[in-house]
Amino acid sequence: MRIEEIFVSLQGETPFAGIPFVFVRLSGCNLRCQYCDTPAALHESPLCRLHFPDGETTLPNPIPLESLRPFLQPFAGYWLSFTGGEPLLQAKEIETFMTLFPHFRFWMETNGTLSHHISSFLLENIEVWSMDIKLPSATTKNLWESHQHFFSSLLKAKTIILKVVLTPTTPIEEMETLWQIFQEWKAQRPDITLVFQPMTHNTHVLTGKAFFWAYEKVLATPDGSLRILPQIHPLLHIP
Repeated sequence: MRIEEIFVSLQGETPFAGIPFVFVRLSGCNLRCQYCDTPAALHESPLCRLHFPDGETTLPNPIPLESLRPFLQPFAGYWLSFTGGEPLLQAKEIETFMTLFPHFRFWMETNGTLSHHISSFLLENIEVWSMDIKLPSATTKNLWESHQHFFSSLLKAKTIILKVVLTPTTPIEEMETLWQIFQEWKAQRPDITLVFQPMTHNTHVLTGKAFFWAYEKVLATPDGSLRILPQIHPLLHIP
């Protein structure tokens, strides 16, 4: 498995923000988003960096998964997030990882475009799927159809959280399209949550027309399926 880094920190996004997680950041991504905050993970790294409370070390890539056992064993029972990059590019390796380390609660952070990489094993064993909605203005690509296929493949998942990053220039037209799609998806899975995540730059949360559009939608939706939550990592100065 090719891994950019493994570290322990707080979950910084979604309604799970503030909970301690082990993060396994995999190398490689099939997209190039304008607001990407982990550019080092876009390409395969020769070394994996491990950051734990008792110190730091590096391992050469690709990593034999058994070699991670002494590093991960102390955190059995934690949530463990596969993130990236795009972790589903290494879906088979993730299945092997989960088999070797079954004492975690697994979380998948994904850009929601690789539906053909979703297996029945992943659906059965991942507790939370955090699916990003990539707007055309962020990627210069129209990914609505890919997202539709991906969500359809997730219908039997245990928990689905949707997330969309808002920039000061996010077009309202894209938000209206997102809203229509969310209504269709919510009819199929009434328990899903959609998180609007305004960008944070130098500890400052950036707002714009899309932010206030989202604010009005949240105020008008009392069932808790909509949230506005900034990413807390830059606000707290933590990894």
